[in-house]
Formats: sequence, structure tokens, C-alpha cells
Amino acid sequence: RVTSDATVDLPAPDGPTIAADSPAATPKLTSSRIVSSPSGLVTFFVSERASRSGRAPSMMVRFSIIACLLLAFVRPVAGANPTIMVVGDSLSSGYGLGAAPSWVAILEDQLAQEAYEYDVVNASIAGDTSSGGLSRLPGLLERHMPAIVIIELGGNDGLRGQPPSLLKSNLARMIELVIASGARPVLAGMQMPPNYGPGYTEQFARVYTTLAAETNVAFVPFLLEGVALHPELMQPDQIHPNPAGQRPMFENVWPVLSALL
Repeated sequence: RVTSDATVDLPAPDGPTIAADSPAATPKLTSSRIVSSPSGLVTFFVSERASRSGRAPSMMVRFSIIACLLLAFVRPVAGANPTIMVVGDSLSSGYGLGAAPSWVAILEDQLAQEAYEYDVVNASIAGDTSSGGLSRLPGLLERHMPAIVIIELGGNDGLRGQPPSLLKSNLARMIELVIASGARPVLAGMQMPPNYGPGYTEQFARVYTTLAAETNVAFVPFLLEGVALHPELMQPDQIHPNPAGQRPMFENVWPVLSALL
């Protein structure tokens, strides 16, 4: 199942962003289990009741006390299936798509069709940057305990003209945290439009290729390959893919991701 973790709206940026608003969050369903209560505690309550009444408690009383104690120890646990978590911006959050599926939702359908028993958590927030993703990541890793994390961030960094060196530092730290958690990272590359100048666009693109080579992580060279330069696949802002552009994005990710499943 796809679960959205996008529950926080970011403040409006100073400049253009690959972002606007965040889709409503969908609660992640969890199972529960009963944990056996300590036998000494049960014995204490049973003995205490017996001493007050002057006679041994009935079987029904014993059962009621034990049942109450067991219910007190019910706690939620994570689902049985491993989790794929997507940490991205509006390119992954479904911005502007209405009821149409995002590439993340298409991924969930593909997993089901091929009988891969994975849950999908979409922790993407429209407007997010690599700095925002890095600040959110520790909590997301602790909450969802994913097996695979797709990192799709950087577009807003570039549109704001932030230094490529900062982008690289943030993404490198995110990769380190994912690996340290025991999960496998997938880095999704991004590129800037040519109007940002050849020097900046080349430095920006090099962040992803260099990180992929240095860390040897699974790498999608350009999430918008075959989409960005096709107006019929883009929304009117020419920044966000429209519903028709979602499947090509999924097809850019799937060969890399499926090799890890």
C-alpha cells in the first residue's frame, strides 16, 4: 500500500520552486500484538484479591484479571512487509495531478502485479529541499524502518540557486544515514534548465553522478529523462509532469529499483 507521510506544509520559498502544496496524508495502518504480562504481576493481583475476600478467587475472576493485564500491554508494531520509502519533493508528492496516480502510486501497482510484498511510504513534501529532507530523515527512518529509501531531492535547491556543494553535502549525509539504518538507498538524479547557465547546470548535474560513483549506491541518472523536454508531458508551469508524464518517470526508476527487490 502507498502511505503518505506528507503532513507538514513548508513556508513559501523566496523564489520559484518545484513545489506548491502537499497532498493530504493517508494514515499508515499498523497491526497490533499482545505481549505477555509478567506472571509475578498476575500472581500479585490474584493473591491480593484472595486475601481481601478470605477465599480463593474464582476461575472467572482469574480470567478477568489476566485479560485486563494483557490488554494493558497491547502495542502497535510495524507491518510484516518490508517498506520502500520515497523522500522527495513535489515531483513525487503528486502535485497538480488531482485524482491521477503519481509515479509512486504506479510503483505500488507494479509491486502488486509482480507479487513483490512491499509497502510503500511516500514521504515527499512539495517545496522540500535537500536541507529539509535531511532534517526529516532521521525521524522517518525511525518511524517506518524502511528496507529501501529512494532519495528524490535537489530540484528546489537548484531553482533557488543554492550552492551545489551544499546539495552534495546534504545528499551525502542522507545516504550515510540510510545505510547506517540498514536500508539501501536509491539516488534519483536531477538537472537544471539551461537558462541557469552552463556553469551552474553542469556543477549541479555533477553532484549526482559524483555521489553515485563515490558511494556506489543505486542510481537513477535523471528522474525526468524523456519527460522534461516534452511539453505534452508537462503541466502548464513546465516544471511538474502531468498525469501522462508519471509513467515515464516510473519507468526511469523501475529498472534500478527492481534490481534491489
